[in-house]
This record gives sequence, structure tokens and C-alpha cells, in this order.
Amino acid sequence: QPTNYGPAASIRSASGFAVQVASFSNRDYAALLAEKLGGSMHRAPSGIYQVLLGPYPDELGAREGLEEARRAGYSDARLVNR
Repeated sequence: QPTNYGPAASIRSASGFAVQVASFSNRDYAALLAEKLGGSMHRAPSGIYQVLLGPYPDELGAREGLEEARRAGYSDARLVNR
């Protein structure tokens, strides 16, 4: 069973927002979930793999994505800066 480390610190790279739906210590689990959701996977400096939806061009779009993720059962989903 994967370890979900929950919300992580904001991700800063290109401009925009993303929704982090989960984070894992196991790359394969993160890759499977990212593929299932049509999202992407990002490796944080800590070594944790974050599953992201987006990027969204503005906060309003990201908030809609966040609500969609929560309705899909990802109650720990959160907005992150990209």
C-alpha cells in the first residue's frame, strides 16, 4: 500500500497554479495515479513524488480543479503555486 504524505510545500517553477492530489515515497504509485488522472508527477527536493493536476492559468481555474479533485475523493487535495 502506498504511503500518502499529504499536502506538501508550494511548488515554484513556471507561472500558474496546480492542484496536488497526493504525494508518495514510491515513484511507481505516483506515476500510476498521475496517469489515471491525466495529471503529472513532480519530484520534490525532499524526494517525495507529488501528483499534480494543471497547470491552471489563474487561481479561479485552479480552485475549480481543486473542487473537482475533492469531489473525486481526494479530500487532502490542495492548491500549489507553480
